[in-house]
Amino acid sequence: MNGARAYPARFVPDDDGFILVTFRDVPEAHTNARDPASARAMAIDVLATALWFRLRDGQPIPRASRARKGEDLVAIEPAIALKIALIEAAGGRRDAAAHIARGLAIDPKEARRLLDPTGIEEGERLAQALELFGRCAMVTVTERGAA
Repeated sequence: MNGARAYPARFVPDDDGFILVTFRDVPEAHTNARDPASARAMAIDVLATALWFRLRDGQPIPRASRARKGEDLVAIEPAIALKIALIEAAGGRRDAAAHIARGLAIDPKEARRLLDPTGIEEGERLAQALELFGRCAMVTVTERGAA
């Protein structure tokens, strides 16, 4: 399972004064903005959106490669990373929602929501559900350009 959710991106100024952002690991994720802060915010959003579409369409989430010279790491929001990890950990098990409902003593409807890629839940609940599949959530803080 891929735990890393920080992907290398290129932030390249163009001739029109925009900053173009591309991800080599997720080529469908690209955006642009006028200033560096907006470009970073847009990069986080477009990356998460592209990964959501992959989940929704049943496509695998690509491994995040190491940043190369001239690239900067962009991480998705922690709650989204936890949701992706839980869906990957469940691995399409038919009884995944029932397993979560039993293990967390919650309503089966709530357990199904945890596995629904279109919703965002509380990080703590997602981390608890991950534990039921033998996984644990860890937080890593690193410099953006670090590999």
